Amino acid sequence: MKTIQKILFLSLCFSIVNSIYPIAVFHGIVDNCNMKNTSMLVNDLKRDLGVHVECIEVGNGFWDSVFMPIMKQVEYACNQIKSNPNFQGKFNVLGISQGTLIGRYIVEKCDMKGQVVKYMSFDGPQMGIGSIPKLNCGVVCDFLNNITVPTAYNYVNFCAPCGYIKYRYDQETYQKKNVFLKMLNNENEEKDMEIYNRFSSLEKVKIIKSHQDSVITPRDSSWFEFFDKEGREIVPLQESDFYKNDNIGLRKLMEEGKVTFAEFREEHVLYSIVEYFEEIVPFFEDE
Repeated sequence: MKTIQKILFLSLCFSIVNSIYPIAVFHGIVDNCNMKNTSMLVNDLKRDLGVHVECIEVGNGFWDSVFMPIMKQVEYACNQIKSNPNFQGKFNVLGISQGTLIGRYIVEKCDMKGQVVKYMSFDGPQMGIGSIPKLNCGVVCDFLNNITVPTAYNYVNFCAPCGYIKYRYDQETYQKKNVFLKMLNNENEEKDMEIYNRFSSLEKVKIIKSHQDSVITPRDSSWFEFFDKEGREIVPLQESDFYKNDNIGLRKLMEEGKVTFAEFREEHVLYSIVEYFEEIVPFFEDE
């Protein structure tokens, strides 16, 4: 009898330890899976969660993160997930910066065998970027942004960020010309119910923005917020059409208590040890 009890106890422990699903990590722009910050996060999560954590590389990483069209990047990532034996069942997704959009495509559109259970977005341009990253240095940079950003829609096949730029002072052109982000945010006239059903079926979502983020403009885009039509004030999430129309099912998940928001104190995609152990690790622990 004691032997049977030991076996049952060990089986229970084994099931608890292995109840955390594998995690697919998607890094940001000008990065690759072997660079310090990304590889450190992956290795730390492996150690602290005791589960398979893998950074999914897109193309050659660094250069392709910039110059491979974002639509091709998400399709490439989808094929990587589909062929990876670690992600054939339930798994979680952690997206970092541009990788949050790639990760969301996996959630919403990838025709895979596996199923995403939890989705974490860390400093992602979820509603687009209103200016070129790092060009936030006063009048001169405003002048450069006003020249370059409106033409970015024409270079979507040569520049990954061109797929999610949304010029803050001319959002009508974004509505006419953008393909990728409008698709991902379900902003087309005919709603894609697959996107809504798949995102709204997530068990948990965590959305992180950084208080000192100088890369994502506005930084509030990381919380699914953006400038008003005049390009001046940030529209709170609950007051936006994106939320009111529940384009992707985020409102449904929020009303069900399945979404948490966090604001980190550091610069873009940086975090403290406290934030790591209080915000990142616990999110993936309990299934």
